[in-house]
Amino acid sequence: MSFSELGSRLAFLGRQKRHRHAVLISGGVDRGLEAATTLCERFDADRRVVFGTSESRPGPPGFILLNSAKQARRYLGCELECAILNCHEVFDPDAVGILAGCITAGGVMVFLTPPLADWPKFGKTTASVEGHGFSACLSRIARILANCPQVVRIPPDGRASPDIPEDPSPASPAIGYSDQRGAIDAVKAVADSSCPAPVVLESDRGRGKSAALGIAAWELIRTRACRIAVTGHGRRSTDTLFAHALQGAPKFEERIRYHSPDALLEERRDIDLLLIDEAATIPLSMLKDLLAAYPRIAFASTVHGYEGTGKGFSVKFHEILDRHLQKWRRVRLEEPIRWSRDDPLESLVNRLLLLDAETSASTIRPVASPVLVEYDPARLADDEERLRNLFAILVQAHYRTSPSDLARILDSRNLRLFGLEDRRGNIFSVALIALEGRLPPELTDDIRSNRRRPKNHLLPEALCAQLGFDNALSMHAARVIRIAVNPGFKKQSYGRKLLSGIIRRLEQDFDLIGASFGLDAPLHGFWLDCGFTLVRMGVRKNRSTGTHSGLVVRGLSDRGKRLERDAAKRFSRNLPSQIPLYFKKIDPQLLAGILRHNPAVPSKNSLDNRDLSDLGKFASGQCNPDRVSAALEFLARMALSRDCGFLDQADRELLDERLIQHKPWSAMRCLAHPSRQPGKREGMASLRRIVSICLENLPTHAANGGSLRQSPETVE
Repeated sequence: MSFSELGSRLAFLGRQKRHRHAVLISGGVDRGLEAATTLCERFDADRRVVFGTSESRPGPPGFILLNSAKQARRYLGCELECAILNCHEVFDPDAVGILAGCITAGGVMVFLTPPLADWPKFGKTTASVEGHGFSACLSRIARILANCPQVVRIPPDGRASPDIPEDPSPASPAIGYSDQRGAIDAVKAVADSSCPAPVVLESDRGRGKSAALGIAAWELIRTRACRIAVTGHGRRSTDTLFAHALQGAPKFEERIRYHSPDALLEERRDIDLLLIDEAATIPLSMLKDLLAAYPRIAFASTVHGYEGTGKGFSVKFHEILDRHLQKWRRVRLEEPIRWSRDDPLESLVNRLLLLDAETSASTIRPVASPVLVEYDPARLADDEERLRNLFAILVQAHYRTSPSDLARILDSRNLRLFGLEDRRGNIFSVALIALEGRLPPELTDDIRSNRRRPKNHLLPEALCAQLGFDNALSMHAARVIRIAVNPGFKKQSYGRKLLSGIIRRLEQDFDLIGASFGLDAPLHGFWLDCGFTLVRMGVRKNRSTGTHSGLVVRGLSDRGKRLERDAAKRFSRNLPSQIPLYFKKIDPQLLAGILRHNPAVPSKNSLDNRDLSDLGKFASGQCNPDRVSAALEFLARMALSRDCGFLDQADRELLDERLIQHKPWSAMRCLAHPSRQPGKREGMASLRRIVSICLENLPTHAANGGSLRQSPETVE
């Protein structure tokens, strides 16, 4: 059978059974790409892609060419007929998950790989380390592709495997439409009700959520002339929704419009209904704000699939809905619309990427003394049940977990994975730890001035660049990337016990351990209970979490403990001047907890050498103002209390309004001065200039009890 005939045969069988097929072509890359191109030649040129192109191998003409998961992500919500994945250069789990969900019934996904026996030795994933000769992730992927009955395998000799049925069995019935009809009616009820309750449509990928939103919009526009707004990950990702909403009738376009989430919040629209497609791709903080701004709203979100989040997003989003609404409705769509329930490609991709991994606690009993286990990636790749359980716990606890995290767990050489288990191997909690630090001293200046940010060294880089502790770069640091507890065993101390065990394991070889996370009162309390200290709060809210980021550390060695103590002291000193500038709207319960454990340090009547060094770095643009907020306020009071002829009136007004009155940039009258451009950027530039002038002109010792400098102090 020729490759062209094979492509036609698979398309015919796929249409008959509402299946999508997976094809594996192993061997040389050039021959494989030629074969795959021929196999896919019958498909629409606008609906076929090749992933994994490069300058040396640009890809065949007549295909959409992609070379990164970021590019592939633009096709979320779109429909494709085929995707060719060139895995010779790199295997990208995110791209596999994205593109697999775009392929419609009758379509194919083609995997181009080296001979499977050689692939783990020489191939790479997105998490592979250059020069490391074996990929545990690819070993697992190769084993599944070699043995999965849903895969049509074409060996190096070019002959298709003989297990393709000659005649299709009876076509799978077109199922799922009763589910979809119920979802459509639920969405319409939001627009029709005098007391609207938001509705949330949830399902795995391919169950018709977007179509249900679109059909509901079509019926509302046609019968009631409703005005409807749509938002989501991007306009292209809502193509399916709009296709069903307009149904070839351009005259209705003025009734349904796409707006970005930002635009909907910046300017309130006069609409009858807001539809949010793939809600999990929008930050929770934005969803909460949209919920407050638009009472008539319908959400759709994927549970399993690339856009899916396990139950992690659902749990967090449901908590928000319960907290802010008296009532809301959840509709679950179970049956597939875009392909059949026994679709070969869905089964394969779920298995490859663990997209359908779920935890189970019903048969597990809690134990008082669980065992700390460190998992070896190579062994874990061969233990499918344990890997699935571990990944399921991570997915359900962290709703931003993606397929690429699976590759990181198995292939990243700077990560260690720990868990708490009972004697039967049941898992209670999991933690992913990054090994960081021990950076060469020649990088210090570049990191300090934000010219370089070394990959995979977030903790020492943050302590140096954001807090001014240069010595953190040479320390051996461990960073907790993820810590997750099996949902059936929350509030039973399994997270704290796991961290305690990890610290005992690491404390002989490491200087400090830390973590960065979205700060809220319960999480802050958890890290404090585990013996960590908060040393920094991000001044801007994180778009993904809607919270300020927190950085906590715990010293393990003497030098690590000294850094923890010094960093906490400086955080406590800066906090009183940071609160009115950056944290006015912070949760009162969180702020109370922070102040209780980081009591404000009384203002000094002088600046030490570190303060002066940091002020100099601020003046030259090497650090942000939050790092030196207390020193800036002291400097401003010094300058304003004296007749400083080197500052003009506008300079003095800027110091007063920003550093003493703590006004936001937008409310500062001095920035409207005829000689100045208004705005934050210009205001910050002026502030840096003024600080530089003050450092040059104010006396080292002040006459009336205040001075720029006290006794010398080492600046690390």
